[in-house]
Parts: sequence; structure tokens; C-alpha cells
Amino acid sequence: IEFNGFANTKMLGQYSAQIPVDSMRALLTEIEIKGYFGLKDSYEEYQMTDLPTVFTEVEIDGVLKKIKHYQGDLTTPQALSGLETRIDEIAATRRWLE
Repeated sequence: IEFNGFANTKMLGQYSAQIPVDSMRALLTEIEIKGYFGLKDSYEEYQMTDLPTVFTEVEIDGVLKKIKHYQGDLTTPQALSGLETRIDEIAATRRWLE
């Protein structure tokens, strides 16, 4: 897991951590089931203001997918928001955010 905090986080800068293999396998399964690679590359409609932007990046078997998600975009599929939450849970990103 790589984290880059550049504003409005407890920790600024780049941090990394490792997660258990079983957790990673479960996450990869969820990524495939929820169709991450079929989602758009960005969700950036400003239907609400002053919300964070989340960047996710997943590479499987040499195929790289990046998504930029402004959390004020109400057209964002629930699958993406759910995956972002799941990644945060598995990675324990709260340690860098709060």
C-alpha cells in the first residue's frame, strides 16, 4: 500500500505499508467482482463542493488501471465508493489521515 498525503491529512508525504496476503487476495477478488477495470478513468462532476478527491491505482497481470474520483460526483458507481472504503479498511489508512 502506498499513501501520499499532500493536504488535509495527519501525515504529509509518502508512506507505505504491507498487508497480509490473504487480505490482498480477498481485495483482488472484490476488485474483479465489482468490475473496477470496466469503470471510467475519472468521476469529477462537481455536484457538491469542498469534498476530497480519491485516486486509486490497481495493476493486475501487467494491466494498470487508475481512477480519479471527486467525492462530490454523485454519478459515481457505488461499486467504486465501496472499493475505496474496503481499501481503506484493509490498508488501515486511518493511521495517516486522522
